[in-house]
Amino acid sequence: PTAAREYRTMLAGRVNLLVEQFQRIEEGTPLFSIDAPMWREIQQAIAEADSAVIKSKTTLATFQPLREAHERHEQSLKRTATIWRERISKLEALSDAGGGGMTELTTARSSLATAEAELARLEEKDAELDAAQAQTLGSLKAAEARFNFSIDTAASLLGRTSQSLLAPMGGTPGGEPLWRTISAIEVTALAPGIVEVIDVTNGAWVDQRTNVLTVVQPDQLRFHATGLQSDLGLLRDGLDVT
Repeated sequence: PTAAREYRTMLAGRVNLLVEQFQRIEEGTPLFSIDAPMWREIQQAIAEADSAVIKSKTTLATFQPLREAHERHEQSLKRTATIWRERISKLEALSDAGGGGMTELTTARSSLATAEAELARLEEKDAELDAAQAQTLGSLKAAEARFNFSIDTAASLLGRTSQSLLAPMGGTPGGEPLWRTISAIEVTALAPGIVEVIDVTNGAWVDQRTNVLTVVQPDQLRFHATGLQSDLGLLRDGLDVT
């Protein structure tokens, strides 16, 4: 039972055979490829999650400049309010002493009220900014989770590691990640052996979990044989069997 290994389809699609019956293969030999529409849907899901991650990160990057601008605006309004308070104090002192005009005092009080109202609106905007940043951070975490789950699913189907799918094609920095460049799923041999049986014709459309071919490792075959007693003296451990 340990000598045979079946290679089945992980998704429905069109099979392209890359080996022949009774061909000797080594570990890593390409056996067949599958042109599977479901694989393109998985790629689309990964791309959408990746796009959502990038969008959320871009949005998060804008919050720091906004906060800095709000901080500068707030400091400016506070200075303006302080100036108007000092101006009002002087005008009130002049008014108490019988000098100064009420019009100027009224204008100063109105300007102070405007500055304080603007400060209140700015504080409200700060609270809205905090809520928006928290919401964007939550969206980023959700998008990253979807992306990681999709990559893990793809890695499981392809028989690869998640890290290899994220690595740039050809090892070129800044290149397309491997998961984007795969147009057909290629199945390779997990161990050396001989192709014993091919169960599908080349180019056939097959369903999920269909057995495409079976590979046998001759050195692990076991059998029960009956022989002549006179031949017992010829048998010993380690003999090659045909």
